[in-house]
Amino acid sequence: MGEAVTRKNSSFLKVDEDFERRKKEFVNRLLQWYALNKRAFSWRKRELTPYQALILELMLQRTPAQRVEKVFESFIKKFPDPIALQSASDMELESTIQTLGLQKRRRELLKNLAEYLVKKHNGRVPVERDELLQLPGVGIYVASAILCYCHGKPVPLIDTNAARVLWRIFGLPSRGDPSSEKYLWIFAERILPKNNAKSFNWAVIDFGSLMCKPNNPKCSECPMCDICKWYSESKNQNYVR
Repeated sequence: MGEAVTRKNSSFLKVDEDFERRKKEFVNRLLQWYALNKRAFSWRKRELTPYQALILELMLQRTPAQRVEKVFESFIKKFPDPIALQSASDMELESTIQTLGLQKRRRELLKNLAEYLVKKHNGRVPVERDELLQLPGVGIYVASAILCYCHGKPVPLIDTNAARVLWRIFGLPSRGDPSSEKYLWIFAERILPKNNAKSFNWAVIDFGSLMCKPNNPKCSECPMCDICKWYSESKNQNYVR
């Protein structure tokens, strides 16, 4: 994620009238769509502590949210803080997260995380990005999620769903790992509504999951068609019907 990548994609970071128009339309339509179609996960209905949000985001890695929802609440009740998690037996922890899959790997990660938090931060989740990135299993996405959802920071969240939406609608280059696409995070910061970051982040993730799917996207139902560069190009080449 070096300077070469940023220079290569610098043309997509320029602000002009077309960008401002597309940005305004995208944000307004996205939030309107979200108000009617948002996914009602239990963790979105209340404020999470940083510890709870951290556990949630680690569970959501490579795992469908519907499966996580069945485990998350019971996990938090059993292990309400890093000290309780650190003290859990391997068998108890694995049995609690078994339905998520990869329970041995997840158990090891969660125990390492709990031990690190207790040893380095007195059982608290740090609030600075640099310190969050030092936690076991935490990358830029999870760190940003903690900052946005728990501390109200206006930062974007770019997972594969959100990246696909931005790539398609704004005609951005590359299909690499979103966490390594520095220009993509810079671009997302420019379209993020600073006073409504949490809802926007959930909205773009849900939109990518439910509407702008990797295969068979619902273009015929999409409210973004007339501003979507990918749709326009695909339609001209008869890829979309």
